[in-house]
Amino acid sequence: MLKLFNHIHASIPLPPIATGVFCEYVTASNGVFVRSVRPGLEAMIPVANSTPNTIKGLPPIEPYLHLETRLVPSELLLSILTKAVFTKDSSGNLTEILFHLSLDSSNQWQLTIPVQLTTRTSCQPFDNSSYSTALIECHSHAELSAFFSSTDDADERGFRLYAVLGKVNTLTPEILVRIGIFGHYSLIKANSVFEEPHFITDAYQNSLKPRL
Repeated sequence: MLKLFNHIHASIPLPPIATGVFCEYVTASNGVFVRSVRPGLEAMIPVANSTPNTIKGLPPIEPYLHLETRLVPSELLLSILTKAVFTKDSSGNLTEILFHLSLDSSNQWQLTIPVQLTTRTSCQPFDNSSYSTALIECHSHAELSAFFSSTDDADERGFRLYAVLGKVNTLTPEILVRIGIFGHYSLIKANSVFEEPHFITDAYQNSLKPRL
């Protein structure tokens, strides 16, 4: 029987994720975590942190990301960036654009660009058939910086990796990557998912700084 959520106490080692659940909450001495698994991807991220050993009688645990294939090749990321640079409206303004990355039968990365309506501030797919198999959902922010907006938070409610590209038409384009587990998010370094993108700045550190 399909169960949306499961709840367990941490142990060392952690048991496999329960079969037939969307996600599993794990309470440990250092907080509460959520984890999930799907073909090609398993991850656990913090939901609520606490000082180690605050929750007595349980061991501390660490978040993790297991990507069951090679990192996304830098040449594939470059092709995504190039497409973002040349996606414009009828007035010549850069628009946002959505990309899906999934694994084919040979466990190789496959890029799909859904048929979509793109504007300067949004991208809305008409054909979202590639969504269910996508391990990575990436979209561009045109001239704006790489950041996850409140609209992104509302839209990105599945279990997969999410990436956003910013400043795509400059000499210093940016990328920001996060894990999303059914409405919970955790920023991660881009080189955890993509081969070292020398031509793109990882906005990870800047996104951790408080904004005044």
